[in-house]
Amino acid sequence: MKKSKMLLVSLCIMAISFCFMGCGAKKVEAQSGYETQSTAEDTNENSDKEYICGGFTLSDDTEVKDEIKELMEKALADSTGVNYDPIAYLGSQVVAGTNHAILCKATIVYPNTTPYYTIMYINEDLDGNVSILGYSDIELGDYK
Repeated sequence: MKKSKMLLVSLCIMAISFCFMGCGAKKVEAQSGYETQSTAEDTNENSDKEYICGGFTLSDDTEVKDEIKELMEKALADSTGVNYDPIAYLGSQVVAGTNHAILCKATIVYPNTTPYYTIMYINEDLDGNVSILGYSDIELGDYK
């Protein structure tokens, strides 16, 4: 069971990595001459990572820290019907606040239901308010 859990987490991280690799940031100049996107590499030469302004940054550590669990609890306070068990912290996105992507095992609160996996997207705004942006369900075996 533990090996299959780690395999699922690894596959999800790889899939997300491939998606983000296709969205690599480059300086782009609009017709007006203004720079529309830049990376931290442009402004911080000592940075080990390349942060994409507005894009998701993959987490180096997939452990779901207590801070993220607290954000989930706050975001799900009024939610009923599904239990979400965090499996891995996938990454974050800097916006007006921070968006977080968390891989979860979701179980509908009803007898004999089959759990499924989903990526939960949570927003923490600059005032500390937390909300759920949405979910991306993972369909095992749905490949092409």
